[in-house]
Amino acid sequence: MKKIVTIFLLSLLVIPQVLFAAEFNPNYIISDEEMQNYQSMTRSDIQAFLEEKGGYISNYKTEDWEGTTRKASDIIYRAAKESKINPKYILVKLQKEQSLIEDKDPSQKQLDWATGYAVCDSCSMSDPDIQKHKG
Repeated sequence: MKKIVTIFLLSLLVIPQVLFAAEFNPNYIISDEEMQNYQSMTRSDIQAFLEEKGGYISNYKTEDWEGTTRKASDIIYRAAKESKINPKYILVKLQKEQSLIEDKDPSQKQLDWATGYAVCDSCSMSDPDIQKHKG
């Protein structure tokens, strides 16, 4: 009887993992619809999220591409809306590339290359072709 109970309990642990593995598709991470859902967060949702995480950019202000000083949350919101891309994607990118969502004291380099755009692992950030993408 003890053996049957043990086998039953083990099967409860293994079967869900097997089912999940059968459903996982590494080529499908996010739907186009979700990726393009630029209205998934409001400006205040983004700010609240940043404040909850407590990183430096929760209070960060800088000039945007129009020369207007704005909060990071406003820049994220506007970029998402203008590019029709989910602001959650931008937030994930900021954390993945430079840890800017949670880092309390990022370097200037982290801020300059926030999304990692145009910088490959073996590239020199001083390369003039890459420098034009800084900021």
